[in-house]
Amino acid sequence: MKTIIIPTDFSETSTNAAMYAADLACAIQANVTLIHVVSLPMTTSEMTIPAETIDLMMRDATKIINQLKSRIEQRTKNTIRVSALVRMGDFIEETRSIAAQTDLFAIVMGLQGTGAAERMLLGSNALAAIHRIPYPVIIIPADVHYVAVKNIAIACNMHDVNETLPVRDIEMLTNTFHSKLHVVYISKPGKKMKSEVLPEAISVQNDLSALDPEIHLLENDHVEAGLLAFVHDKKIDLLVMIPEKRNFISALFHKSISNEVALSAHLPIVNIHN
Repeated sequence: MKTIIIPTDFSETSTNAAMYAADLACAIQANVTLIHVVSLPMTTSEMTIPAETIDLMMRDATKIINQLKSRIEQRTKNTIRVSALVRMGDFIEETRSIAAQTDLFAIVMGLQGTGAAERMLLGSNALAAIHRIPYPVIIIPADVHYVAVKNIAIACNMHDVNETLPVRDIEMLTNTFHSKLHVVYISKPGKKMKSEVLPEAISVQNDLSALDPEIHLLENDHVEAGLLAFVHDKKIDLLVMIPEKRNFISALFHKSISNEVALSAHLPIVNIHN
């Protein structure tokens, strides 16, 4: 069975993401692994953290993560296997290490949190960490709950798709959920469609032919706003991003992204590396 990894800092948002992941695991019959990384502050030769303090931090984290494990077991009626790990070190490195040893479906995280996860997603290095984890990462905004994934959309830049489109991962996602697949490309209005876009769209259609995707070539003054509008109009349940720009996903979650579109990204976004 595949495994869903759920990093948690025990915040409300990360706990909501854990509940989403639990429901997702039930839907696709996957195992769940909860992880919490205790990050120690930097020390110097003149200042070290007492071993007793470290032991206390690890014990407290173990107690809380086991409580969360019990909540998920109750929620899923013990129909899936749930495990819990507490590690000490760098959040990204520990998460990546655990993922590398797992038959992974995806890593599921909340968009906000109080600890290392918040710094990962919203700090000065916001999306750099997602680029450092070479596995699918599903971002769950606050207050988003699991619903059956009937429509999946891929935001595609229609550039070198034969080299950059992660066909196997897209096929895995779409077939796992038995979903309708949409591929969307958005350009600014008033500009002629670049001559290379149509051939790239044909390549996408051919590469994903087994999934019978719908290709959408759209225009909008703002790519992010156009994407949000498309997601709303087509009732998209899961948005697939292939990370390129560090600030693009942050823009999607900005509530006042444009005067014309009063939408926010209230759906899961999965980042798949090419």
